[in-house]
Amino acid sequence: KPLGPAWLPDTPERINAQLHLSLPAPKENGVMWWAFSASPPGSLFAIPPVNHNWVRFRLVTRRGAYVTVHDINQLMYVRKFVTEAVARLTTLGVIVRGPHRFDPRPYSYPTCERLARLAADRVDYYVLPAESVVPAGGVLVYRDEHYSVLDVQRTVPSCRPEAG
Repeated sequence: KPLGPAWLPDTPERINAQLHLSLPAPKENGVMWWAFSASPPGSLFAIPPVNHNWVRFRLVTRRGAYVTVHDINQLMYVRKFVTEAVARLTTLGVIVRGPHRFDPRPYSYPTCERLARLAADRVDYYVLPAESVVPAGGVLVYRDEHYSVLDVQRTVPSCRPEAG
């Protein structure tokens, strides 16, 4: 006998209501509401991968997140997914030092090379904390006192690596 719809996951609305994750934290409020209202449905975002306030991103915005460290915790017992998640974290610049030990600082300094890899993975937007450095040629589509959003697909063609 088929299991029926009871085994399907709850809707985002029901999960929000039960877990109280329907609202962003105060610092993330502006950028998450921008993502929900101004980005096209189906958009894929690179979001601060270690900050726990971003766990709510998918529920609040109904948009995709490229990867977070919390995804690894969720998928820890499925090796092929953990390997892919760690590879994606590396693409974001996160240094994985060991289980539950991550250095997210390079995330705030996206390079043209990393942005090109993200564009190839169909990432549309890259959320940057206020202290981040936008690469030369970067196309910002949102900014407030806490975050800015880089349009990855429009940035890559004009991105210029810093001379070093």
